[in-house]
Amino acid sequence: MREIAEHRTQAEVLTTLLSSLADKLQSEKKSASTYAMAASAVTHYLQASEPSPSIILANTNKAHRRAHPSVARNDRVPDLHKIIDVIQDLGKEDDEKAKRDHLAFLLMVLTGRRASDTVRIWRHGHCLRFSISKLDAPGWARQHRSEAGETLRELGWLPENGSGLAEKEFTVVEMRAYMGKTCQPTGTRCDPWVALTENRFCVALCPVLAIARCLKMTNGHKIETQLRCDQHTVVRNITDPRGRDEMRAEPLLMSANGKTRTGLQSSTLRSRVRKTILMPLGLENTPHALRAAVTSYKSACGVPVNVVKLTGNWSSSESFEKHYYRVTPTPVNPVRVRDAMYHDWVLTRAHVLSKVSLPPLDPGDVPDASNDQAIARAFASEATRHTRSTSHRRRDIINSHANRRASRSAVCVERRAQR
Repeated sequence: MREIAEHRTQAEVLTTLLSSLADKLQSEKKSASTYAMAASAVTHYLQASEPSPSIILANTNKAHRRAHPSVARNDRVPDLHKIIDVIQDLGKEDDEKAKRDHLAFLLMVLTGRRASDTVRIWRHGHCLRFSISKLDAPGWARQHRSEAGETLRELGWLPENGSGLAEKEFTVVEMRAYMGKTCQPTGTRCDPWVALTENRFCVALCPVLAIARCLKMTNGHKIETQLRCDQHTVVRNITDPRGRDEMRAEPLLMSANGKTRTGLQSSTLRSRVRKTILMPLGLENTPHALRAAVTSYKSACGVPVNVVKLTGNWSSSESFEKHYYRVTPTPVNPVRVRDAMYHDWVLTRAHVLSKVSLPPLDPGDVPDASNDQAIARAFASEATRHTRSTSHRRRDIINSHANRRASRSAVCVERRAQR
C-alpha cells in the first residue's frame, strides 16, 4: 500500500486499487456488483474532493429535477394489437435481420420480460430446452401443422422417434436468461424458467417455430469467443446455476452482419423496437412500455396477476403494481378467450378473434355481454383480488383438507352410532 501511494495522486491510487479488485473478482469468478459499488463510491469521493464546474452544474440540475419531477409523457400503455400486427408482418420477410427481430419481439410480447433478459438466452440446456407434451387442447388450437418439431429434430434439440407429432402433441419450449437483471444482486446465475407452447392456430406468431427457424438459419455462423454480457462482465463460458462446470455456449440472438457474429446487445434490441414498432405506429412510448402493455393486456384478458408476475420475472410486486400494471379495456370480451389454456395463447387468441366478426355470446353464460370493456375491467379486478401470497394459498388448501377429513370422520361416527 505504501509503495502504491508513493509519488501518486489520490485518483491514481484509487484507480490502481480498483484494477486490482477487478482482477481479483475475475480470478475468483465472482459477481461484478462489488466492483460496481466500489467504483461508484470512488467516483463520488473524487467528485466531492475536487469538484469541477461540470460536476457542480450536473449536481445543480439533479437537485432541480428532484425538486420538480417531470410528468410522464404518456401514462397510457400502447395498443398491443397494433404491435402484434407489426410483428406478424415482420415474420413474413426473408431477411435474416427481420427474422431475428421477429423472434426477439415475439419473445418480449409473449413473456413480458425485459430486453436485457431476452438477449441473455443461450443455446444450451441450462437456458433453452424443448419437449413434447400431449395436451387436451380445443379444436381451434390444433388447426395447422408446423415444421418446428422436424426442424428441432434435425438440429438435435429433440430426440428422433421416427414419426411426426400426433394431433394432440405440441412442442413446448422452456427458456431463461443467464446472468439476468434480477439474478445478479441475489447471487444466482439464472432466472426462473418460462414455458411457451407451440401455437398451431396462428403459425405466424408461433414462438417455437420462430426459435426453430432462427436456430437453423444461424447454425453455421462463427461466433465471437468473448461475448459481452453487460457493461461490467464479459462472458467467455456459461456455468450451471451454482456457478460450476464451465461450458461453451452461443447466444440465441446474435448480430445479423459480419463473418464473425456477436451476441445481440440489449441497447440494440431496444433501438430496433423503437425504429421498427414504435416510430411507424406514431407512438411516443419508450421501448420498455412494451413490458407494461403485455402486463396490462394479459391481466385484462383474465390471466391471473401472479402468473403475469412469474412469467415477466418481476422482483418487486410494488414496482409491478405502481409502474406497469394498468387497467386496460380489450377489444375482445375476455370470456371468449377463457378456453386458451396457457398464458402465451391468451394474447394471440384475443388478437385472432379481434380480426373476425364474432357471433353474440350466450346470454346464459354471461349476464351482460353488451359491454366488453366493463367485463374486461371486471376480469382485471378479479385477477387482482386473487394475487395472494403462497403461504395464504397453502393455508387455504390445508384448511380445506382438514375440513374434509373432519366431515368424513363425523359421517363415519354417525354411521357407527346408527349400527
